[in-house]
Amino acid sequence: LSPYTVTLGNFTGASLNAITRSGTNKLAGSAYVFGRNQIISGLDKDSQFQDYSAGFRLGGAVIKNRLFYFINAEQTNRNEPVPFAPTETSAIPLSLAKAISDTLLKRYNYDAGSFGNVFLKNSSTKLFGRIDFNLNDRTQIVLRHNYVKAAADQLSRATNILNFGGQGFTHHSSTNSTVLEVKTRLSSSVSNNLIVGYSHIEDYRQIAGTLFPHLEITYNTTNSIFAGAYREAAIFQVKQRTFEITDNLMVYKNRHTVTIGTHNELYNIDYHFVTPYNGRWAYSSPANFFNNLPSRIRGTYSLTNNDYQTNYDRPSAAFRVMLLSAYAQDEFSVSDALKITAGLRIESPIFPDRVPPTADLQKTPQLAQYQNKYGGDLYVSPRIGFNYSGQKLQLRGGTGVFVGRLPFAWLAYSHIYNGSQFGNIDLRPTGRVNLVTDFDKLGALQANQREINLVDNGFRLPTIWRSSLGFDYKINDKTTFFAEGLFTQTLNDVMFKTINLQDSTTALTSGDTRNVYLGSTSGQKYDSRFTSVFLVTNTKQGFRYSLTAGLNRVFDCGLTLNAVYTRGLSKDIANGVRVSPQANWEWNHSTDPNNPALSYSNFDIRHRVVASAVFNRQIIGKNNTNITAIFTSQSGSPYTYTYAGDANRDGSATNDLLYVPRNQEDINLVATTTNGVTTTAATQWQQLNAYIENDPYLNTRRGQYAERNGARTPWNTQLDVRITQDIKIGK
Repeated sequence: LSPYTVTLGNFTGASLNAITRSGTNKLAGSAYVFGRNQIISGLDKDSQFQDYSAGFRLGGAVIKNRLFYFINAEQTNRNEPVPFAPTETSAIPLSLAKAISDTLLKRYNYDAGSFGNVFLKNSSTKLFGRIDFNLNDRTQIVLRHNYVKAAADQLSRATNILNFGGQGFTHHSSTNSTVLEVKTRLSSSVSNNLIVGYSHIEDYRQIAGTLFPHLEITYNTTNSIFAGAYREAAIFQVKQRTFEITDNLMVYKNRHTVTIGTHNELYNIDYHFVTPYNGRWAYSSPANFFNNLPSRIRGTYSLTNNDYQTNYDRPSAAFRVMLLSAYAQDEFSVSDALKITAGLRIESPIFPDRVPPTADLQKTPQLAQYQNKYGGDLYVSPRIGFNYSGQKLQLRGGTGVFVGRLPFAWLAYSHIYNGSQFGNIDLRPTGRVNLVTDFDKLGALQANQREINLVDNGFRLPTIWRSSLGFDYKINDKTTFFAEGLFTQTLNDVMFKTINLQDSTTALTSGDTRNVYLGSTSGQKYDSRFTSVFLVTNTKQGFRYSLTAGLNRVFDCGLTLNAVYTRGLSKDIANGVRVSPQANWEWNHSTDPNNPALSYSNFDIRHRVVASAVFNRQIIGKNNTNITAIFTSQSGSPYTYTYAGDANRDGSATNDLLYVPRNQEDINLVATTTNGVTTTAATQWQQLNAYIENDPYLNTRRGQYAERNGARTPWNTQLDVRITQDIKIGK
């Protein structure tokens, strides 16, 4: 190989420049190795983070000036410890973890896995190949293939969360993607670009130990202990085959560049996903776990054949998605300095394999209106933008309508939980219930119950109207100031509802006046045959904006400095960050579960400062030295104050916003006794009032409800530095 370059670094994930051709019929290549060992604070001194990457790149010409190739291979291995193993002084004591582990082993001969140090292993193999072939002076053909195979262990802990080792799983993924691109110059003023692609993606999860019920144990109200097999890994496979075709015809005439094109994506998806097949058992305290007193039991079982291997191998949802679009655009150069671009995009999502609700659902008037009739609508999206480039000032902006995507898993649930394929239990027992480890018998705990998932009639994909305006001002040859504003208005977004709850409610009479659902668990429902009926629907509420300003300075010595400040705000109705409609509804904090208020998004930026310094120069001979430092400081992550428990009895113990009392008369406190010590209502109020006064957010919400994502953690600040040195070997 000529030349051959070795790059060494003490960091991970460095990007290397692509190979440049070194003359006709010559090869050019590079190899790289990165490694890092780091002791993490709070872990045993032998618990080290280890990271290793190695790879090579090779390219060259085979046929003089006509065929070129490029090959890249990379292998990455990562070994990462999981922090927060319990000790006797931690929020979840070591003795309790050992007692739970011993109980599971003695009663059920089940090894819950480690509750001490755990290491996560991640590995990936990546291969990329590309061939460029100049068929003639008018046509260029590019063929590229990308292969990725990866495996990543999954297990997390926190100061108030303990996951036993058996909760862990390995997520396996493989991707094969091939793209053929044909660029053709039809004449001096007309060209065409055709892109055809096919990808095959397979994912599956492998649990860490033996298949066992998923256990959730609450300790001292705010601490959670999880044991057993993770409920979303017991049966999980996804196979996705995607075919894409894009064709763009470009016409150049006078000052116009006109593009007429189409982009189409055809998906064939198989979901093998049943949760919780192994059962999900919740206990309100360790004592209740030891005494077999669960507070809630949930589970899913096949109505036809509940054999594990059968359910694992058989797709629980198999459907197609077609995203079709056509567009036209005119890029008009009004002058050498001003360019205006106007376009129109028309698209239609088609879902040919929609599953209609079962006949018995149609017998309940409050549910019968939902027929899963969605897709096939036309989306018309006009857009216009401009760019002005002067000697010192560049001004840019635009406005337009954009259609987004959504996780296809949300639609898959209407195929999986349609009332004819799986039975469901959601039981809140009042007495002793022994743990069921024979999953064929799980359904007997609550017979003839099903969960239903529906998609609203006329459901539309997320759609936004976005506008931007920005400028770059060149102060001098080496200094540039820039600023940009971006505003996005929601036209259609996704929200989640539970629609089997009757409107039988009563309002609380203290400062907290939210509605509480009345009746027994089954009596609250329109149709008691269904544990829950979840609906994926739309909302038109939501917006976000960001204002950004920055300064860039280049020095003759090879140093570049950059500083940027961003002020942003984002509000939505539902965060939509979870896999299932049920989880998205249960974890969407509100006072009215089916009509949540507009509030702060999970992705609300608020304030962010980013500064970077890059030094690039040949210090050792002609070998390149690169030093990069990146400083980031951002206002903290948003979080929410909620009640621990189902305050409004809607079936979710995770979504009820906290009411912040203005005084002692605004809250009903009662004396409590713990370990023989009684705490009076007056003492409790003194403690609660002091907590509110010392919390900058809660103190502003007296007499009001806490907002979803209204509170924020302290600012997060981080400094990253990386150093690389190239060493050339040979001529």
